[in-house]
Amino acid sequence: MARFLIVKVVIGLLTAGAVVFSIWYYQGARDEFRRTKVELPSHYKHFKKNNTSKIRAQSVFDHGVELLKEKRWEEAVREFNYLIHFYPESEYFNESRRILGDLNLDEYLAIENKKNKILYEVKQGDSYLRIAKLNKTTFDAILHCNEWTKLKSLFPGDKLLLLPLNFRLIIDHKYKTLQLWSADQWVKDYPIERMNIEGFKIASSYKIGNKMGFANNRRYSPQSEGYRNARKSLALKDSVLELGALPIDEKQDVGYGFFL
Repeated sequence: MARFLIVKVVIGLLTAGAVVFSIWYYQGARDEFRRTKVELPSHYKHFKKNNTSKIRAQSVFDHGVELLKEKRWEEAVREFNYLIHFYPESEYFNESRRILGDLNLDEYLAIENKKNKILYEVKQGDSYLRIAKLNKTTFDAILHCNEWTKLKSLFPGDKLLLLPLNFRLIIDHKYKTLQLWSADQWVKDYPIERMNIEGFKIASSYKIGNKMGFANNRRYSPQSEGYRNARKSLALKDSVLELGALPIDEKQDVGYGFFL
């Protein structure tokens, strides 16, 4: 069930009307991420030199977990950032990066975080589809930001809180992950469960073309009623490859591409 919740977040957020997203393909994007500068927590500047890397990494990880328990989020983020940059071979690396991704995504989606959201005033003739396309967002994102369980009737002058979804995707072949970025800010990694790309020459970048959903052997467009609960798929423009969710029956043939 956890995998399908992950897929709902990443694929659901990326199917916003006519929005075009870039997908970049690398052999080791995570390695480049590690080379970026990171703030060193002050209490680690005087680490004993005779401590092994394993002991240091465990100390950092344990301290980060304690900070999480105390809800000291910013300090916890510094701990885990420090660990993944300086101890990339540590057994705590993957879990630290997963925790960071969860914290980043929670912050990105938090209604209280107004930095990445806009207040939109409904105009005469507006529909949810037009608003979503105009502001690069989705119906689900509108529901989330306005704390609704279903879409309501629109009237001119109504105010909507919107979350524009300006994402960049990086497929990291080496680590079999899909990285979600907002501008130059890494948000989260998602594991790629299956890559059916053997025999294909993979380009360094793609644009997303058609968006579709599949359910009960039927295909649904983003505007159709059955799309929201269907298995989502994003076709890569000028290619037969796609980025999509695996079906419940993982043995089912899904074609060529990258599947979460």
